[in-house]
Amino acid sequence: MVNTEILELLRGSYDLHVHAAPDPFHDRPQTALEIARLAHEVQMGGFVLKSHQFPTVHTANIVTNIYPGLRVIGSIVLNIEVGGLNPYAVEAAAKLSAQIVWMPTYSAKFRMPEFENHRFVDSAYVQKIIKSGGISILDRHGKLLSEVIDILDIVKFYDITLASGHLSPIEKISLFKEARQKGISKLIATHPDDKASLEEQKLMVESGAKVEFPFLSCMPTDRGLSPENLVEKIKAIGVNNCIVSTDFGQLPNPSPVEGMRMAIATLLHKGMKTDEIETLVKINPLSLLNIS
Repeated sequence: MVNTEILELLRGSYDLHVHAAPDPFHDRPQTALEIARLAHEVQMGGFVLKSHQFPTVHTANIVTNIYPGLRVIGSIVLNIEVGGLNPYAVEAAAKLSAQIVWMPTYSAKFRMPEFENHRFVDSAYVQKIIKSGGISILDRHGKLLSEVIDILDIVKFYDITLASGHLSPIEKISLFKEARQKGISKLIATHPDDKASLEEQKLMVESGAKVEFPFLSCMPTDRGLSPENLVEKIKAIGVNNCIVSTDFGQLPNPSPVEGMRMAIATLLHKGMKTDEIETLVKINPLSLLNIS
């Protein structure tokens, strides 16, 4: 009976955070095509393809055409490879059907201390990022940069989703407050639980953001969050204010599709109700996408 519940919840689910090969700095075990085949076999609704270095729209569009009924969705991350806070890159991606714009991740100023311990620290690329000091969305007075305002206008015009990336909690809150004032309704606080307090996460929710909890956090090679703590944190924020993704696409983790199955099974095992899990992996993710 439990296996039937898991498969039914997996069917039609959307994973809004998936990594695939090729990748210039990470060993990604599967291509988008291989992940899509597995997702199609279990009748997932679809997944968002994310790369820290390049827009994924072209790959997503091609793979979607190969597997009818499955939606593989493109995105763009505003790291230095696309020019950082580059409104022109955002608009081009949006015109090509990108549905999520992530603020800087690896290039974020807030993450620089961690990046200095990156395993590719000797590469010229990593050294360039470190020397740049990283990207902040705020000026020296704590105001959003004009480029960020332009990006928000584009997100609003195309009715797509804005994700906070690896910004600091203060930057995320400032970003979401401005986005809400502009009438942007599709917002994701990218796994803020690793850096933001519960109070800060609730402020993000007050500005209309959904808080992302990636199952990767529960893996021993990552933050090692216990399943009990995962459920506790989701309930503290409120199921209706959260999404569960995988953020999978690393060795030695299994495929993102298996990761989503594991996440669903874990949430069930820890006492979450079927309708709560459906909200986390279907209803709330779908509310952040333009799916016809």
